Amino acid sequence: GGEMSRKCGACDVCCTVLEIVELKKPKSEPCPNMTGCGTKRCGIYSSRPSECETWKCLWLEGHGSSDARPDRSGLMFMTSESSFGSAILVHVLKSGADKKPVGVKAMDKMRRLANANQRNLLVHHLECQVKTEIKMM
Repeated sequence: GGEMSRKCGACDVCCTVLEIVELKKPKSEPCPNMTGCGTKRCGIYSSRPSECETWKCLWLEGHGSSDARPDRSGLMFMTSESSFGSAILVHVLKSGADKKPVGVKAMDKMRRLANANQRNLLVHHLECQVKTEIKMM
């Protein structure tokens, strides 16, 4: 567990990282609806697909410290179902983010969470694949 009812705040990392089937948005590309400015860049926020509305990264679910928020830490953690079974997927968004103190602590927490749930921990270095710079705080 962790702090109750976390909010995304200015973080919209998932809007770039995830594939959004309903919007035909490929993974690792910024959503074309990210046209706004300020805390929420989503131009269709009030009518966004349920896929966007219901999805939660592990930080939002309360795992990791408050400073491990994806746009602050450069790491996004999510659960992933694959042919290899259930895993915790770590997206490294900024080179070396997993080596910084916050990142090391978060990686350690995720490793323990993965072990406790008999899951693999998969690390995906995304910084070389993202088509545009993710807005980091």
